Amino acid sequence: MSQINNYELMWILSSEDTEESKEDVVSSIKNNISSSGGEISEFENYGKRKLAYELSGNKEGNYYLSRFSMDTMKINELNDKLNKENKVLRHLITTIKLKDILIAPDKMDEVPETNRNKR
Repeated sequence: MSQINNYELMWILSSEDTEESKEDVVSSIKNNISSSGGEISEFENYGKRKLAYELSGNKEGNYYLSRFSMDTMKINELNDKLNKENKVLRHLITTIKLKDILIAPDKMDEVPETNRNKR
């Protein structure tokens, strides 16, 4: 018996790609979610950000976030498709609980910074 879970997908595209190319990849990812029976509830484009370390020769990347619900049996299929998408530098799919979702800021610049050196 299959079960529907809520997921969050964060992915990074090269900042050097053209806007048209980025839009094509975003559209492809949204279509992959939909064609696998998923329903997207939120989509955010967080824009260009500096990467923590260089990925495939890129020092900056465009960050995107999607929240969606999908059959648990289909999530591996989506992950495999994302692994094969050569324009996606990195991605991460996590299971989320609706009660734990924080309201996303309109821009990443509004997220408060933490001082990691204080421990």
